[in-house]
Amino acid sequence: MVLNEYIDEFVNDLHTQEVFGKWAEEIAEEKGEEKGEEKGKKKKATEIAQNLCKLNYPLEDISKATGIPLEKLKKIESEQ
Repeated sequence: MVLNEYIDEFVNDLHTQEVFGKWAEEIAEEKGEEKGEEKGKKKKATEIAQNLCKLNYPLEDISKATGIPLEKLKKIESEQ
């Protein structure tokens, strides 16, 4: 059997397609969870920054503690 024929047979096999389909779904689900976790971390950091701004902490210290850039902190501060 020629390599191309073997590859075609392998790729067109229903079991192979099912296995790879499940694998792709698992990867997509993991990526979605990672994105959700990252979004949640950013939201929590913003909430903490808002609270520290209310307590008049220096923006430089808030930036160091939360990882939020100074420009964004200035915006957060002005919105309060």
